[in-house]
Amino acid sequence: MSNSDLILLPVFKQAAYLDGNEVILELFIPDDLAYFNGHFDRIAVVPGVTQIHWVVHYARLHIEKFVDANQAPKASIVQHTAFDSFYQMQVIKFKSLILPGTTVHLSLRLVDDGSKLYFRFYSETQEFSSGRLYFQSA
Repeated sequence: MSNSDLILLPVFKQAAYLDGNEVILELFIPDDLAYFNGHFDRIAVVPGVTQIHWVVHYARLHIEKFVDANQAPKASIVQHTAFDSFYQMQVIKFKSLILPGTTVHLSLRLVDDGSKLYFRFYSETQEFSSGRLYFQSA
């Protein structure tokens, strides 16, 4: 398999935009995700660093849509669209393993003029991970 054939992201199913600053994504974790190869010998799990990468990736894709229900982003939040200046992570918790074949929800919520991003990976029955990422204006 060439590098261009590697599957690096979950399968996007749908997005629900809530109250002007939150989006909930439904994602399916495929069995052939590249990150499963060699992470653990006996069980395939989505690594924590991969989950953080996905949080930033999906926030970049959806930020302008979930900032304002009318699709008119607020200027103060749009300046963080690129999330180009990562500052810190806080309260990162990995509670349950995300396994192949799992459907997960990813909640992304912006606060403090877009400088703080809360995230949570969960399913109908459990929470997988959660935390906060902070960004500074470039």
